Amino acid sequence: MVQKIASRNYDSIRAAEHMRRDWMQRPASPVLRRDLAQTLAFARKNITEPGESDAVASVERLWARRGAGEPVDALDGPMQAALDGLVKVNELGMARLAAQARRQNHVIMASLVLSMGLALALTLLIARRLARSLSRPLIQISEEISRPRSFERPLQLPEADSRELEVLRLRLQEWWEQASRKQRQRLEDEFIGVLSHELKTPLQSLGMAAELMDKRRNKMDPALYMLLDTILDDLRRIRAVANDFVQVSQLNVRSVRLNLEPVDLAEQAAAWMRPFQVLAQERGVELAMASAGGSTWCRVDRVKFGWVISNLLSNALRVSRFGQTVTVTVTDQKLYVELCVQDEGPGVPEALRQKMFEPYVQGPGPTDRTAGLLGLGLTIAKELVEAHEGAIEYFPAEPRGSLFRVLLPAASGPKMEGA
Repeated sequence: MVQKIASRNYDSIRAAEHMRRDWMQRPASPVLRRDLAQTLAFARKNITEPGESDAVASVERLWARRGAGEPVDALDGPMQAALDGLVKVNELGMARLAAQARRQNHVIMASLVLSMGLALALTLLIARRLARSLSRPLIQISEEISRPRSFERPLQLPEADSRELEVLRLRLQEWWEQASRKQRQRLEDEFIGVLSHELKTPLQSLGMAAELMDKRRNKMDPALYMLLDTILDDLRRIRAVANDFVQVSQLNVRSVRLNLEPVDLAEQAAAWMRPFQVLAQERGVELAMASAGGSTWCRVDRVKFGWVISNLLSNALRVSRFGQTVTVTVTDQKLYVELCVQDEGPGVPEALRQKMFEPYVQGPGPTDRTAGLLGLGLTIAKELVEAHEGAIEYFPAEPRGSLFRVLLPAASGPKMEGA
């Protein structure tokens, strides 16, 4: 709208200059009169500013007086003044519109800056709250397990407010209940090993959020720097504790209690993948989901089996480079439901494939990104899949990469069971 009015102002100024040229011609021919009449008609229709109609009317009256036979020289001064007034009115209008546009731009820029500041402040508050929600249960767990007690006394662990911490809490309670005095040292080693590994997933989510904000530090309000530095310091301390745990003991997850329920594995896998979308975007990796159709219902423990998918996706994203794809496929194989996680990374060296599901198997990979890839994660994944009466296998993908295939016994969905 502002640009349209400014264009009409400019047209009025051009019309005034055109009439000025016509006025200066002597004598006034019929063609000249017709041209001036057309210009005046345009000027009357193109009025946009206060006082512009009076200026146009003055030009019309002066031209009529010239047509009536009054001396042109006597009318030159008033005509020039009338045309100057018409030009000035439109120039002032254009200046007013330019000032209005500048004010609007300032308001828009101020709104954008304010919105960005509020968004950054809200992000920091959410990250701070996330850090507290993770650290508080961990501190309570640490205090609880550090108290002298017999293995017969159950642990009093805090309620978890995230899936990862809930898996950790349930696992700790299960292993603690299975312990006996004769197995004290062995179960303590298992406990510490699993605790260290289960911390990786929530720490990865928290670390990703904090590192993304740190990369955008220059866009933040300097008053928020202290909050971000506190989050990063807390994160480093928790990671240091987790790394210390990794050095301790061995793992055995032979006894796992499952809460089995009918689940559409294709639908549930999409939900398990959702938290990894942000990490994939940050690394420039496409995380895709594919389903071949058919029935993909099976009986699983949503909490514990979700850890299997999280571990496979974490490993796949870790070895993937910018522009590559990680694909999750769920297929109906009649008696079994097949779930595959495939990446385009360097793959697992052939020398490690036979023992890759054993605890703490380590070895150099084709790149620094794959070195030390194996450890407790695939061992726990294998034990959980087998506890579901399924199987997990590794295959080198074509033309490159890795493919992990999980087979679970098929089950009827809720509608089929009630039929």
